[in-house]
Amino acid sequence: MLDRYTSQNITREGQEINESSPAALDLPDVSTGFGKLSHLTAEELIQRLQDVTTLISHYEALRLDAEMAIVDLYQDLFGDMGLAMEGAEAELRAALMLTRRAANMELALAEILRERLPSVLEALRSGLIDRRRATVIANKTLHLPEADARALCDEVLPIAPDMTTGQLRARIDRRCIEHNPTEAKDRFEEARASRGVSAELADDGTATLTATGLMPDKVVNFMDRLTRTAFALKTVEEPRTRDQIRADIFEDIMMGEDATEGRSRKAIVDIRIGLTTLMGLDDKAVELLGFGPVIADIGRGVAARGIEAGNAEWRFTVKDKSARAVTGLTQRRPSAKLRRTVESRDKSCIFPGCRAPATNCDLDHRIPYSEGGLTHEDQLAPLCRHDHVIRHTGWFHEPNPNGGHTWTSPIGSTHVTARSP
Repeated sequence: MLDRYTSQNITREGQEINESSPAALDLPDVSTGFGKLSHLTAEELIQRLQDVTTLISHYEALRLDAEMAIVDLYQDLFGDMGLAMEGAEAELRAALMLTRRAANMELALAEILRERLPSVLEALRSGLIDRRRATVIANKTLHLPEADARALCDEVLPIAPDMTTGQLRARIDRRCIEHNPTEAKDRFEEARASRGVSAELADDGTATLTATGLMPDKVVNFMDRLTRTAFALKTVEEPRTRDQIRADIFEDIMMGEDATEGRSRKAIVDIRIGLTTLMGLDDKAVELLGFGPVIADIGRGVAARGIEAGNAEWRFTVKDKSARAVTGLTQRRPSAKLRRTVESRDKSCIFPGCRAPATNCDLDHRIPYSEGGLTHEDQLAPLCRHDHVIRHTGWFHEPNPNGGHTWTSPIGSTHVTARSP
């Protein structure tokens, strides 16, 4: 019966589809010790967490195998892939109590990984990546020809385990733009042509407003202005959270009102662009800090403005062939030279996995100033407000020669990060 399958008895074209077992793949054995974790050291607890996650990834791959095996049974029955997917969808809904949408998404991922991206499926099976990363890779390469998608997977899979899903999305987006700038620009213009705004009533009685197809540099400008104004308005007497303040300012702007009482602060739009791209000699992706890779035209537009747009300060950092950074301001505002140096060196918060732009971060003294730490670029690094607070609960970071950092947590676990490109 289909609800009693094992990895040993589901076959395709006479071949067992899951010949690899946890033991064969040298996956960790965590079958003992559950419920008895209090005796483990911090290092052992972290290792147990990683081991269990590896096994979950392996069994997620087996689940996807089984789902496609059900598709194969229906394919043999009807001889039509469309009918086979519909039949398998109904089986998943009944067996796993899934909605039609959830079953459809399950089968779509299973089909993409088996047919288009087998290396990603094997990486999931071996525990190299988890399902979230596999889903990001599948979705972000779906618009590419199959050969190009597979080549990109070969490039990102070795580094995917050391990236958050956000970092992985950004890396794939950048490589897609650089691989085919014309196709990336066409997709951008198509999305711009279908831009729009929609609103709907939420279940709790509030409303959700969604705008799509917007210019990313303008969105960064707007969001950064909201954030900076919220920070300026968040006084000791202010009971609202910063998120609540941002939402209230947004509502006021929609109604044509200005509730900032002159305390609005300039937004910063920061672009990292290659010198050859700035000169128009190529169309490599540029980095819109706090947002991700965008097409070259946007980066060139920011660098070329040369004037203040609204309440924004438009910054650009150019890298020459030797990767040497040459920073610039299209509208200079009073700022500490040291802060500019650190923000140019570290484009985002340096806590593992955080992508908050350095321009919105605090400058953290690695050795506290009160303990004799110097206010010098070698001692300073950007940390977002959330991670700055975490940092002072016992976390400590040391710079590495490659520009990254080694973090040590209060319980003794260590995490090594690399400088973002």
